[in-house]
Amino acid sequence: MRPFALLAALLLTVPSLAHADGDNAHSTIFDEELIGGGIVSEGLGLARRFGAPEIGQLEIAGIPPGATIVQAFLYWVIIAGFDDTVLVDGTEFIGDWIGTTDDTCWGMGDNHVYRTSVRSAVYGNGVYEVTGFDYTPSVIDNQGFSMVVVYRDLSSTEVTRVLINDGAIYAGSGYPVIPSTMTFAPLGGPISHAEVHLAVGDSQGADDGPTRINNTTIATDNWEGSDGPGGDGGMWDDDTFDITGLGIVQPGQTTMTATIADPPGSDCLAFTVFAASVSYPNPCPDVDVDGFSTCDGDCDDDDPFVNPDATEVANGVDDDCNGIVDDLPIDDDGDGYDADEDCDDDDPNVNPGEDEICGNNVDDDCDGDVDESDCEDPPTDDDDASDDDDLFGDDDDFFGDDDDSVNGDDDDGGSGGGGRRSGGCGCDATGGAGALLALLVLGGRRRRSRFDAA
Repeated sequence: MRPFALLAALLLTVPSLAHADGDNAHSTIFDEELIGGGIVSEGLGLARRFGAPEIGQLEIAGIPPGATIVQAFLYWVIIAGFDDTVLVDGTEFIGDWIGTTDDTCWGMGDNHVYRTSVRSAVYGNGVYEVTGFDYTPSVIDNQGFSMVVVYRDLSSTEVTRVLINDGAIYAGSGYPVIPSTMTFAPLGGPISHAEVHLAVGDSQGADDGPTRINNTTIATDNWEGSDGPGGDGGMWDDDTFDITGLGIVQPGQTTMTATIADPPGSDCLAFTVFAASVSYPNPCPDVDVDGFSTCDGDCDDDDPFVNPDATEVANGVDDDCNGIVDDLPIDDDGDGYDADEDCDDDDPNVNPGEDEICGNNVDDDCDGDVDESDCEDPPTDDDDASDDDDLFGDDDDFFGDDDDSVNGDDDDGGSGGGGRRSGGCGCDATGGAGALLALLVLGGRRRRSRFDAA
């Protein structure tokens, strides 16, 4: 018998009060229907009080070629203390404390169960180095760990319901049987494959009773610590059971229950993970693997470039599966805006890029308002390039009406709005402006004479 086992049996006649949400309970943390989905899991005992190494080498195998990783969870159980940190191939991860069981007959203290996603560190089949757990003799130790990897293969013609329950359930001597129950959407059918994965800590060679799925026995006295150092008695088990031919799961089923130590034996166990995968034919396979099946509106499931998300091009094919071939946008007036954007596709001067013109009773800028308050004045005949900003035009020149230097009506040295004087230039010829005017006139005459001579 283990150290303190007799004392524990006398003192622990009923379960202790819960410490966390997963105490003596499991909950579903993953439930997805995946094309070509599946689970692989593996565990390793790292109880250093039993001679386990500080570093665990965990081998993941069974992920099909071409499959992609959807999720990967790492679980570990710490007895007597708290340790939420783990290293996977040198990368640190922090775990969530998901539940507690009572001391599993060691007299050291409670078991604390942790979970973290290690998806970023998992690339597929291979060996992963797991380490970083605290150890002090008789004070704190690791019971073991499991990695549960979810994958999918989009080329498969089957779909798989993938479910994961986790938490911390005390199973064994002196305790009632506590089930781990999953509830999910009705399964499809016919069932082509079904399997379950169970991870159990503090397992040794003692009798532990039957293991059942939906009240059907799938194993007896199974939890021997076979994943620990030296084989049986190594404090950890991660086992996979093929239940396809047992009639345990049926099309339309919505629940599944797992129990271990049912009824209890003499062993004291920490039931950590219950995962299941159930496969059946895909009624709408995505043949061209473009993310759309015929059930999703794919009108040509042999062509990955034809689906509801594709862009329509002029190729004689209904690329976007809307029922219309080559339904490209049309721009009748050639102003750069098609009929979906242009409110008058017969007038190139009406489109969302135009300015609103006042007084023409037209929605020039296609904003839904006609001649709104911020509209612009319509252009006039004088608003051409020859009239502005030159020496002889109307604006900003020497002889124009506005802001000129010599004879304009505004802001100059002339008569200031009185008009030109009869017989004269309307200016003071004795001033600087008069001299400037005389020079300009003479210069203009000389240029004309040269041009005439030419």
